[in-house]
Amino acid sequence: MTAPDQGAPLGDYIFAYGPEANYGTQSSNGQTAGVKGVQSDWTTTTIQNMLKGTPIASFTNAQNVHQSNVLQPIADNATHLTSSSLTLANHENRITKLENGQLIAVYYVNDVWHKPTGYSTHKVICIAGSGGGMGGEDSGPEYGGQGGGMGGWQETTFNDSDLSLSSYAVTIGIQGIGAYAYYYDDFGRANSTSLGANWRIDSGSNSPQIISNTAEARTDSGGAGENGQWATYVGGEMLCDDVTIEAVVVAPSIPEATDNVTCVYFPAPTTYSSSSKIVVFGASTGSGSGMMTQVNAPVSPYSAEGTLSGQTVVAQSSTSVAHGQTISLTRRGNVFTGKINGVTVCTWTDTGSTVPTGAGNRHFGFITEGNYPVFQNDFHSPAIDTITAINLDGTAGTASSFTGTDGTSVVAGGGPPGSVYNAGGPASPGTGNTSTYNAGGGTGGSPTSIPGTAGGNGANATGGAGATTDGLSGSDGTNLPTGSYGPAAGGGGGAGSASGEGGQGGSGGYPGGAGGGGGGCIPGETPGGGGGGNAGMVWVISTP
Repeated sequence: MTAPDQGAPLGDYIFAYGPEANYGTQSSNGQTAGVKGVQSDWTTTTIQNMLKGTPIASFTNAQNVHQSNVLQPIADNATHLTSSSLTLANHENRITKLENGQLIAVYYVNDVWHKPTGYSTHKVICIAGSGGGMGGEDSGPEYGGQGGGMGGWQETTFNDSDLSLSSYAVTIGIQGIGAYAYYYDDFGRANSTSLGANWRIDSGSNSPQIISNTAEARTDSGGAGENGQWATYVGGEMLCDDVTIEAVVVAPSIPEATDNVTCVYFPAPTTYSSSSKIVVFGASTGSGSGMMTQVNAPVSPYSAEGTLSGQTVVAQSSTSVAHGQTISLTRRGNVFTGKINGVTVCTWTDTGSTVPTGAGNRHFGFITEGNYPVFQNDFHSPAIDTITAINLDGTAGTASSFTGTDGTSVVAGGGPPGSVYNAGGPASPGTGNTSTYNAGGGTGGSPTSIPGTAGGNGANATGGAGATTDGLSGSDGTNLPTGSYGPAAGGGGGAGSASGEGGQGGSGGYPGGAGGGGGGCIPGETPGGGGGGNAGMVWVISTP
């Protein structure tokens, strides 16, 4: 992650809620005109400026208690480590010795617990990361998404003699991310023949180039025929298999060939093999649009007719794209949909489930074309102004644990993500849950009901309120009070919308509170994104 006073790395990563169906220009009041899917307090400009680099989950209100608790960790350690053999590898964690003689080690990040001497029992409390909420729906029944599940809570008290080792590994569960988190690149950097380190060139004699903050085909330098340049984003991988990849196209810097296509594709693998299969959707400004599959590694030149090795056309349309419009490819299960400016023009169902899924098969990319007819000028397909890759599903939180090579194990399971539209209530708690709290996220509302439901209560922490007004966001869950154990509160669900975009689900409280679901909306508008879950925590309380 870059420091606030540094520029973004090449190929920006932005975390936000809500896909942008189209992009406008910056107005005088700082809002982004024509942007869909980003709530009023999460403008595109604000998000791009504040979140760059490594994927980031929803910390909007999630770790303020964490921050307040770790302002003095080094001072705490200096005061108390003299009375024990304890050490901490990471000073975000803390050790506190109470007046009654108890020693409390609190872990926010992965570390090692070193057993102190002179204590009779050690109580281990693990809270896992919670799940992210599901987004709403903008077609069909138009339901809001389900909230994520709370992180599991497990505790075990050991006699000192039960722990035969001098140290044990502590692993902290990470938070689930709400639906509609995304990667984004606007190519806002100096002109170059390279897209930067976050992009891999998979086919073509030249890589795409950056000209005037857009990506377009690179000059063929007199070569005859078409040159399809495949660029895959490798600065990170999508978090789920259900995604939307969209790109805004503009005029190239040199003459445009109306029959050359600009494409987006998914899912490209980390490493190509004979089982690799990519789905491509592309459009030209004069010869229509279409969808094809590419088996194994891409070949060059690209062929919109699917006549080259491994390429098969699966759908075609006479609809062309215009400058300033958006081309997009959506995967939902085994159904792939190609759209131009939000209107479906191509669909294909992978009936044999031949397109790979899972980690290692979740990269996205784009294709630009250039051709140089003999004795003529170079011609290009439309350039790409921005490209956005949107995760349509929330992700699960992961487990927190306290383990040793002697077989000692205390594990709290991560909370699951929110489920499909119209699922009642939040997802189930993570495994190992021993609390009576229902700290899952609230469900988003639909256009007919509008309100979202409140998130569940945590340990002395009230769940975030569900939004009740058309299209507004749910409230964040309350953080865990100092000295309380158990999951924090869940975030509220976003309101549905009968007039526009759905509301965003609230974030879960810290630790272990789950994110709420996004609100549904009327067809043609953008549904609300699911709120992010929150990370886990581990306490070890040693008693003399």
